Amino acid sequence: MTYQSDAGGVEVTLLDCPADQENGVTLPPLEYLARGPEGCLLGQTRDQIKAKWAGPAPEAGSDGSLLLRLPKGNTYDALMVTFEKDRAVRILAYHAQADQTAPQPEQLAAALTDAWGRDMAGLGWVRRQEVTAKGQLQGYDWHDEVTRVRIFWQEPNGQGAARLYTEWKALRPGS
Repeated sequence: MTYQSDAGGVEVTLLDCPADQENGVTLPPLEYLARGPEGCLLGQTRDQIKAKWAGPAPEAGSDGSLLLRLPKGNTYDALMVTFEKDRAVRILAYHAQADQTAPQPEQLAAALTDAWGRDMAGLGWVRRQEVTAKGQLQGYDWHDEVTRVRIFWQEPNGQGAARLYTEWKALRPGS
């Protein structure tokens, strides 16, 4: 057993070391995070996502991405799916906005915590917090060995109000 700690957390490693494998039994990558929202998962092909999509017809982006709009009343307004070698490697979810007024950073920080709270059982404890140059909470990150999940808010370049997003990203090629 090994133990490592830093400012961000503690890692304990327990190895099963039979006589014929002194460095331990090779295990599959640790995977506990969701691979995306329901109906759209990292690693799926474009055709698999389109076939399972129950919302409005998917729209193709000029960069090869796929825009999936969700009906009103869902947690998200839309999903933007990015592909590499016809596999989804990044899913960016645009959180639904209750009203069209421009939210302030303090409101967005509270919305971050609310979003984490809705999926705390699946996400676990926050691995990393992001803050703005002014010290305002801007994002939470989690990761296992195959997926990174990030909930964050961002101000658009140019027009529109700041918005809350959730991002799922594949950490291993082909996963």
